[in-house]
Amino acid sequence: MENICNHCFQQRGNKVSQWSVPRINKLLKLTEDDHYLEIGVEKGNTFFGIEAGFKVAVDPKFLFDFQARSNSDEMFFQVTSDDFFAQAEEHEFLFDVIFLDGLHNFSQTYSDLISALDYLSPTGFILIDDVFPNDKYSFIPDQYLSYTERAKSVAPNSMTDYRWHGDIFKVVALIHDYHQNLHFRTFWDQESNPQTVIWWDFPENRTRRFTGITEISNMSYEHVLANQDILQMGSEEDIFETLKHSRDLLK
Repeated sequence: MENICNHCFQQRGNKVSQWSVPRINKLLKLTEDDHYLEIGVEKGNTFFGIEAGFKVAVDPKFLFDFQARSNSDEMFFQVTSDDFFAQAEEHEFLFDVIFLDGLHNFSQTYSDLISALDYLSPTGFILIDDVFPNDKYSFIPDQYLSYTERAKSVAPNSMTDYRWHGDIFKVVALIHDYHQNLHFRTFWDQESNPQTVIWWDFPENRTRRFTGITEISNMSYEHVLANQDILQMGSEEDIFETLKHSRDLLK
């Protein structure tokens, strides 16, 4: 079972970078500057493909020699995201694009989002990965448990689906109901991974969908399916047109 899970981790990382890198680089072109932060880096499949003048990587355990790559334009913090944000103020960081791809559970990702907002430029964007599960197994917040439970559901050595999203959808649900000053749209097509982009804008008058944070926290996979429309899904082209228009209004 351990070998299966190791293979899952490798397959997932390689695929995510295929759509994340060009998407993040396009976001950076819409901002006033090009300072980039990535939470959850591992092998650096996404991080090293980002074209930015200044980049910061955060991961509790980098899977490469980060000290050999560290320089004035690329900084590496081998700590948890909580520890990083606790010391970020000392560095006077301000980022134009922040990619959140750390622990795929509701509480930690929401904590990362709230912390990241303190270091987001007024014209910047936050991109959250894995916001919609493809099945009940990918909705399990624990990555190892997600893979092992999925492996049990198929014949031995026949597992081909390595997708894992955790319960990140709940973060978007919370934004929808309680953060009216944050606008968001979700990239959604047949090829790429569902990712939600978030930006500051004038408050929206969104009607609350849920009774409270407890209901959001306790959402089941079936509950997610019934409320997936709150993701405000769209194509790459349409969403970038919306983002460009929003940034033009701030000039």
